[in-house]
Amino acid sequence: MRFLLPAKRYSHYSIECGIYIKCRIDRINCNGRIFLEPFHPYLHKGSSYVFEVYSLFQSNLINIASLKDQLGYDYMVMLRPDYRPSEKILCRVKKISKAKVHLVSEVANPQWLSPPQEGLYTMKNIGIYSHPSGNRFCLAYHPIFGVDLIPLNSVVDAGFEKSPFLQCFVYTDDYEIPRFEPVPAGLWPGKEKELYFDSYDSKMDCMRGPKTIMIVNDGLGNEYEISLGNSKYITMPFGNPVKCRVKKIKKGRPVFELIP
Repeated sequence: MRFLLPAKRYSHYSIECGIYIKCRIDRINCNGRIFLEPFHPYLHKGSSYVFEVYSLFQSNLINIASLKDQLGYDYMVMLRPDYRPSEKILCRVKKISKAKVHLVSEVANPQWLSPPQEGLYTMKNIGIYSHPSGNRFCLAYHPIFGVDLIPLNSVVDAGFEKSPFLQCFVYTDDYEIPRFEPVPAGLWPGKEKELYFDSYDSKMDCMRGPKTIMIVNDGLGNEYEISLGNSKYITMPFGNPVKCRVKKIKKGRPVFELIP
């Protein structure tokens, strides 16, 4: 069986043609597709390492330290607001996924006041954090869960860039690191919506071959793609209403599925 990995994402892993790569199964999606995660060259989940602190963002709710490892790669870690790190800090690797390393401080990790339950929550937009690498994040605060960093492009796509509050759906598939997804107005997971048929397209799945894509719109200029897998085309006229359901939220945009 063949698997494809994005070369740019793992460019610092020293992967070359012909060598064996030790991987773990990161996840298996609902279609049975297997996603592999190569082992990091020198960082390991559950192990602790000393990182250099080169920048510190401070607020009355959270501190964010920008870090570098021994080879100069960038990371960041959230800290309690009362903690001021020295030049170095000890952090534990909590998770590695898509080559992104998630760190927690061994001495100043902000604790959730209550374990989050999967569902829809209103978060307060308390500002923008610009990481020295150029990535920008929205600081979203909830009185029970604390502060989370949400990529700014997801917030913009969901229409909350200038709003003091944002609706987020909390995914707890990884209990240790809950994932907050901004929800476009009224389009939370499970919500049904009538969309309008535009056309069909075909895309190549490297694992499963060609798959059928239905392109629909909401009548307001927003287009969405619905994967039909290997299903046959369903004959219908342009603009025909299509009953859909929000399957999930990904990067501030709803992912729809057809209602049988």
